[in-house]
Amino acid sequence: MIKNFIIKFQSQTDTSQMQSLSLFIQNINTNWQTICNLPDLLEFAELIQYKQDQLMKNKFEQIYDDQNFSFKNEIANEINDKIRSNPVKNLTFFNKIQDEKNEDLRIRFSQIEQDIQDKLLAFKQDKQIQKKIYLKYLKQLSQRINSSLKDSEVIVFEEIKNIEREYQNKRGFKSLDDFILGISKDPDQLAQFKENEGEIKAAFNKLWGDITRESEQKQSEILQEYSTKQYQCISSSFNEYKLNTQNEQLYITSFLENINNNSPFRQDFDERMQIYNIFEKELKSQVQFRPIFNTKETMRYGEVFLQNLEDRMKRPNTKYDVMDIKNYYQFQIKVYYVEKKTLDDYIKKDKKDKKEGLIIDLIKILERSENNQNQPKGKQKQQQADQYLYQCLDVNSFGQQYESVNSQFQQYENVNPHIQQQFNVNTQNQQYMNVNTQVQKLLLLLDIFKIKYDSKLRIDLVETIQDPQWWKIWSSYNKQVINAFEKFQESFKEFKKQKQPLMDFTNDTFIKNIKEYNKGLELKTGQYIFSALKELEEFIQNFEHIIIYRDMTIIPNSSRYKQLESSLKYIQRKESSFQEIFRLNFINWFQTAMFEENQKLQQNENCQQNGFSKFQQINSWQMMYFSIYDAIKSEMTKAHQENDKKDNSDSEEISQQNTSLIKIIMSKIEQEIINYNKSFANFGIILSGIGERCIYYYSMLIIWRFTCYKKGKGVQESIQKFESLKENQLQKFIADIKQNKTEQSKLKAEAFICNFYKSYIQYFYRDNQTTFGTEIKNKNKMTSTELIKLLDKTILEDYQKDNQLKKYSDEQIVQYITDQTQFIENYVKNEVDKIEVEIKDLFENRLRKNLNSILEKINANVQQLRSHTDIQNPPIKSKEYFVNNENDNSNDEFYESKLFDLIISCLLGGQQKMSKFQIQKEYEEIFSIDSYQKIEVNIFDKSKFQESELQIQLLQPFATELSKQLNIHIQKAKNESLSLEKFNSYQELQTIKLNMIGCRHTCPMCKRKCDQSYSNDHKHKCSNGHQLRGMNGVLIENTPSLFTCDEMDDECLIETLETKVRKKWKDIRKIYDDWIFKGLDETDQQTIKEKMMKVWNQGTGQMICQQLKTLLKKDIKFVLKNNFQDVIRQPKIHYIFMLDDSGSMRGKRWEYAKSGCLGCMLEIQKNLNARVSVIIFNSYARTVINCESVNLVEMEKKIQLSGGGTDFGRAFQETFNLIIQHQNEAFEKTEILFYTDGEAAYPQQIKQFKELPEHQKARIFLHCSSEESNATTLQMIVNELNACLIKSELKQKFQVTELQKTWAEIVSREYHNLKG
Repeated sequence: MIKNFIIKFQSQTDTSQMQSLSLFIQNINTNWQTICNLPDLLEFAELIQYKQDQLMKNKFEQIYDDQNFSFKNEIANEINDKIRSNPVKNLTFFNKIQDEKNEDLRIRFSQIEQDIQDKLLAFKQDKQIQKKIYLKYLKQLSQRINSSLKDSEVIVFEEIKNIEREYQNKRGFKSLDDFILGISKDPDQLAQFKENEGEIKAAFNKLWGDITRESEQKQSEILQEYSTKQYQCISSSFNEYKLNTQNEQLYITSFLENINNNSPFRQDFDERMQIYNIFEKELKSQVQFRPIFNTKETMRYGEVFLQNLEDRMKRPNTKYDVMDIKNYYQFQIKVYYVEKKTLDDYIKKDKKDKKEGLIIDLIKILERSENNQNQPKGKQKQQQADQYLYQCLDVNSFGQQYESVNSQFQQYENVNPHIQQQFNVNTQNQQYMNVNTQVQKLLLLLDIFKIKYDSKLRIDLVETIQDPQWWKIWSSYNKQVINAFEKFQESFKEFKKQKQPLMDFTNDTFIKNIKEYNKGLELKTGQYIFSALKELEEFIQNFEHIIIYRDMTIIPNSSRYKQLESSLKYIQRKESSFQEIFRLNFINWFQTAMFEENQKLQQNENCQQNGFSKFQQINSWQMMYFSIYDAIKSEMTKAHQENDKKDNSDSEEISQQNTSLIKIIMSKIEQEIINYNKSFANFGIILSGIGERCIYYYSMLIIWRFTCYKKGKGVQESIQKFESLKENQLQKFIADIKQNKTEQSKLKAEAFICNFYKSYIQYFYRDNQTTFGTEIKNKNKMTSTELIKLLDKTILEDYQKDNQLKKYSDEQIVQYITDQTQFIENYVKNEVDKIEVEIKDLFENRLRKNLNSILEKINANVQQLRSHTDIQNPPIKSKEYFVNNENDNSNDEFYESKLFDLIISCLLGGQQKMSKFQIQKEYEEIFSIDSYQKIEVNIFDKSKFQESELQIQLLQPFATELSKQLNIHIQKAKNESLSLEKFNSYQELQTIKLNMIGCRHTCPMCKRKCDQSYSNDHKHKCSNGHQLRGMNGVLIENTPSLFTCDEMDDECLIETLETKVRKKWKDIRKIYDDWIFKGLDETDQQTIKEKMMKVWNQGTGQMICQQLKTLLKKDIKFVLKNNFQDVIRQPKIHYIFMLDDSGSMRGKRWEYAKSGCLGCMLEIQKNLNARVSVIIFNSYARTVINCESVNLVEMEKKIQLSGGGTDFGRAFQETFNLIIQHQNEAFEKTEILFYTDGEAAYPQQIKQFKELPEHQKARIFLHCSSEESNATTLQMIVNELNACLIKSELKQKFQVTELQKTWAEIVSREYHNLKG
């Protein structure tokens, strides 16, 4: 832009140039404003895109729902009608019907797809929808249509195969009739059979064996064909999960031959290992992992990898940690310690011993000071000048000013003897104060190890050191100090009688102090390596000596993984020098190691928790794929089934496979993959695209496996039912051969009622397909968004404090808040189960009622028939009912068939055509149609009967048996059960479940579940609003955070719930760019804000605070949501400044300390609820400002230097007094800001702070700053206070010039910059 402007500028006049320059500057300003607003513009564009997507989605669902898919419910009826209307029935005809029906379905679905496409295109053009969004829904449409087509083809297939099975069974039964017909033509053979029932049974068993083998063979072929078709259906409907592999046919064959037909519920065999062994070659042949680099796609996993290694290792193991990072590193520590006896000897030795001891180290300090006093005047004088200069100069420019000021000092000294005398006095005071400091540091050993002594004698020692009357003569001074020390020493108690001291072993302050001042104490060191942090902690806890300091480092486990040392260093430190080696070597090694590592040894506890303990050994791949199998099995197995069987019974019910069920399962698998990737991210890697697809493809195989087993189980049930007919067929076979007409007639009556009963049930399923579909559709009204809105209302908004009025327990409410996905999944499962029970009850009662009604009508007709037949004695043969011509040569079978037709017409109320043969006049009344009730339902189908069953030999026993069988079946109908799976729309229950659960992702910031519908390419969003972060334990100090994700500013600092890493909100949004955090308009956002305010304020908030208090074992303060902003941004805080004004603070150091304090107050006065106190201390302490509002002018006057020694004890006593004095003023926090340039004795007054109530301690924060590089006393104070839960910190080697900046940062911390 600049280059183009210059070219144009050079060719213009002066006036034009000025106009161009003005325009150019304006363009720059416009472009710059665009750049500045780019994040907001991008977010706005994203929001517009989302709104269009929602608009298109709603229209798409509306158009799709308006389509008439009821023809799917008529498929079975249409097939049966076609077959019934055709007299020719054979396998070729059945296959023709199947092909025609499939072609008809393809045409229908293609027309529907085209119709929807046209309507979507018109809507796109009308609403100016982006092409990308339009194409997205065209793709979804294609997937839905294809899935529906495949489902319909399976319905066709199953119906045709059921008809084929019945046809094959009927053909088998015909072979029995043919055998009987054959022997009936041979009188001798017939007579032989009649006399020997054993021969009849033998002949029957041989024929039955042939029939059974043929039936089973056909069933097996049908199952094989069904399994293949199901695989094609699943893989084509979910092509995005299919794996491009050369082993596909091998997997199909292996599953068909070895897996699918076996029960997955056996207790004596775990098929997971068998399936894994089939699939393992895929894991070995393809690269399963990829490194995490700084890409948008892997950014959220990079957050895990960027955590400190120690933090990653401290995380408790879950089932997803199939490779435990703790196994690859060791803990190496170097321990500095002192033996108990050595310590006792050191503190108790007297000066006569001449060996190293505490008193000898004291004498050395005094001797060094005396030598310094006796050194040459010039050198001493220069040191004194240096001390004076340091007090006068700006410490930041000391080197630059030293020469000129030193020269001025020498000249000024020569002409001003009074100044020189005052200077000498000050430096002498300083020298003895240095002795005091060194002695105090020497004696800190007693406080470090908590050695008891007489406090009064210690005070006497300090007063002796600081007594000016002994300062003139060093020898006298030393003698007095030693005498005072010896008296003090006599009060020491032996350490071995004390408890192990509580100290921070990882801080080197104590060891430095001991090395510098307690030189006579013999320290020892030891270096140790541990494989687990727990072992290290146990070692420290049980260490027999006194640990002073330990230096712990994490190192690669070189003894086991020498070849990985460089890669493990990269995982630990992320150093670029190791990155290439890591990329080239580690992934291959890691993938192989997952086959080799026996996790039973590496993670025995984790294996036990996740059900793998029964395996002698199990590798990491097996752990992962077994868990995936278990997740699928739990979804494929009906929830109400008991899975804790101790035998191999196979009573579990498997869910019917359909598109919605697969989507539900795959959404679960997606979450599983995310969790596994989070674990692998500890190593700097995640599953590659191939690795993820392997899991999805494996999941498809497992779904297919359960689906095929369900079908196979149905086939086995059919075989068992067929086998159950054996006894009936045998009795019929015997009766027909013996020509026992009475028995034959009874068996025909039984067969008629059984077939009629079965046919009506089949008719009921076909006739109610559409009604059932409508009933299911009426239930399918609630989306995930609507469900969460409902649950928010019933669980959160309608919260009741009274337990008797509660709909949900507090535990359930907490689960809804903290684990919303699982809560909703359980809730939806219960709701769908209720819907299933309701619909089953409705249609089951309808079936029973209709069955009973039709059977009662038939029974009435039978009773009418029996009114004529019961008086026949003996029974009349079938031929005798008809008028016989002299030339009639028809055999008995002919008349028996005609009698069957007549009786069926009577029983069904005239539905069958009357026989053309004339009835004997005396029997006409029996067959008068008008005397029988008409049966409205036409379900009688001769094709369902064997030819031999369409005969009545003797009407009287036939009618009597009919009556008996009807009574049996009327009773049976009262308890007839319904199978919902025989309705095509039954799978819509899974669709209801899918729609209600929706997306399973949860907000990474507040754990609120995404309430959008499930799809692979949608943006996650909480349309019902994000929940308050404090509901999930996010605290601002001791108050739950009452901000939602859509309320936070871009610059807010957020600590993520998962990684505990603090980032700006705008940076977190970039990481989770698949989430829309601000997608609501102002009205909706305000409504949700008011909802959450109501939820928190009316009782839920107090309950959550109580739960958090119990969980975290700390005081949690409840604050109303509407007051939260004021409480957070104008918190009531008491700031207590503790300033050292000892003699060493004179000069620039004091000026910087004072200005730092006042500058901090300038920041404090922005908070109208803040109060300030100032304590100034030297040998004594004084409170110059007592809990006042900031008034800089007045306060500046009160903060003045006095000079003197240094005593922390009196300063902390003043602080404690202030806390007690103002404890009833309801301060949210007490911030103590402490500064000193030196050291002092450990203050015993710290013990008082430990006695404060827990809630009060939780509100105190101590910030210590010291110029000392080894501030041992302050470190001890910080340790003590942290141990009793008063938060404390120490900055050592602190420059006073940084004081204002450091304290201002503490004070100006934005409390809406949320932290966990």
